Amino acid sequence: MKQPIHRCLRAFTLIELLVAVTIGILVVALLVAVASSATTLWTRASGRIATAATARAVLDQIESDLQCAVFRENGNVWLAATVLTATNNSGIWVTSSSSRPSNESLVLTDASIEEDRFGVAGTWLRFFTDVGGQNTANLRAVAYQIVRRAQSSASGAEVGYLLFRSVVNDTNTFAAGYNLDPSAGGYTSASATSGNAGNIIRPPLDTVLADHVVDFGVRFYRYDTTVLQPLYPAINGAWTNSELTHLVRLGASGTSETVKPDVVEVMVRVLTEDGVRQLRNFENPPGGYVRSSTWWDIVTKNSHVYSRRIVLNQGSS
Repeated sequence: MKQPIHRCLRAFTLIELLVAVTIGILVVALLVAVASSATTLWTRASGRIATAATARAVLDQIESDLQCAVFRENGNVWLAATVLTATNNSGIWVTSSSSRPSNESLVLTDASIEEDRFGVAGTWLRFFTDVGGQNTANLRAVAYQIVRRAQSSASGAEVGYLLFRSVVNDTNTFAAGYNLDPSAGGYTSASATSGNAGNIIRPPLDTVLADHVVDFGVRFYRYDTTVLQPLYPAINGAWTNSELTHLVRLGASGTSETVKPDVVEVMVRVLTEDGVRQLRNFENPPGGYVRSSTWWDIVTKNSHVYSRRIVLNQGSS
């Protein structure tokens, strides 16, 4: 007669259960960490791609305009650049409860333009360009300027930092004249009518070139034999915070403000999408929001800076 087989069943001990639970927790934590790292890397990569695309479009357009810039030796101002230390230039800047601090926003002396800060509203750049390439009948005044305002005319539209490229049509450019002198030229009054000479100061909403551009600046260089020397914002070949405006006035007798640059270096700082969200909360905080960073802390950690040097055509056009 066969004997019955007895199986020995043994339950897990408390220690074994604790070890299993601990291992499970560690595995879950590891998976969460990996997923979080992957998400962070993806966010950074997508932010870099998006800001690079924006910057490239901006720099390509400015390069095209500047390489067709026109100058005449008649004593008029044909190119002007001003670092804006106030936000009232355009007359349409929307202020916030916590804006960019002026005392931290003027840095024009760094070795690299990408480390500079061009005032509280960036550089206001304006000049005349032959958009047709060689046909002076198409000569137009153009201006680049950052304005903080609603991103559309719709009610409740989000407010953001917009870089405008406002263009005066050739007919109105001819009527206003070819002189960007801030006191004596034909571009001293603001107008929101598209194509009007007043667009140089006040850009219409339909002339937005790029969104989320929080800083925009230029440096001018002049060749000294074969070496590039700082021209603006500079004094005696050294970068400075004190020369905020440069007027290119060929044919007039001479101070340094009359000098035409050989090379223009352009810088744009573009916020990432996360930076846009953080800066909006900082500038107009929702209920319960507690500020733990400064304006520039948020911007420098959540933006990318791009620059390009552009060689101008030599001589007057």
